[in-house]
Amino acid sequence: MYFEAMYHTAQGNWDEAVALARDSLALLSSLGNRQEAEIAGAIVANSLYYQGRFAQSFEYCEQIRDSATVRGNDHHAAWGWFLGGRALMGLGRLDEATLRLERGFTMLASLDDVLSRIMCAGSLARTYLYAGRVADAERTALGLEQDIRSQPALFLVQCLDGVVGLAEVALHGSRHADSAFTRAAARRACTALGQFACMFPIARPAAARHWAIYLSRSGHARLARRLCVHAIRKAKALGMPYEEGRAHQAMLALAPAN
Repeated sequence: MYFEAMYHTAQGNWDEAVALARDSLALLSSLGNRQEAEIAGAIVANSLYYQGRFAQSFEYCEQIRDSATVRGNDHHAAWGWFLGGRALMGLGRLDEATLRLERGFTMLASLDDVLSRIMCAGSLARTYLYAGRVADAERTALGLEQDIRSQPALFLVQCLDGVVGLAEVALHGSRHADSAFTRAAARRACTALGQFACMFPIARPAAARHWAIYLSRSGHARLARRLCVHAIRKAKALGMPYEEGRAHQAMLALAPAN
């Protein structure tokens, strides 16, 4: 049941995703299977987050963290910590978000779960960037880039957090001569995000937005504006208001087309 919910999350079918994941969570909880129930809870949290329902997502993250901590499951507890931090980032509570993301990232360092590390690192890098901690953002993003390259494919939709985080930090760094990220690195990151979006529809607004930013800095203002319009429309159609807002923000930041 929760695998079907994951599919609907990737497609942006939010009502189906949340309903299936919640039903799965209720069933597994009634059976006393807290291990699987925590996975179902994480799927609910992800679906709510991508809809921009950050406070509700955070509530599920807290439940995952508390349940896993009681059971001594550091793996799932790390999920609760970093997914909760991601939700707080969306709410603008950057100090709290940073502490939770760092806690989750530290816990994941001792575990054999590269995909979860990719998810966490993307949100952590973005949180550092928003807080003005650029050196920390770039350090985290460089490790993230290595982890992404180590994988033949990113087959979980939640890895969106990783590829978006890398693209955002790389684009920021490519504007500064002293950054570890060159324009070529920013282009690679945008390409990786675009490839990810070919598999997962909910990644398409972010992919269009980041390519728009890259192209606007390459003198392609008209194409950049068209991509921003596409990102806005796609985010609206998918019911992703936070992403729609980011696309509007990117549009406003573009230089006027000639």
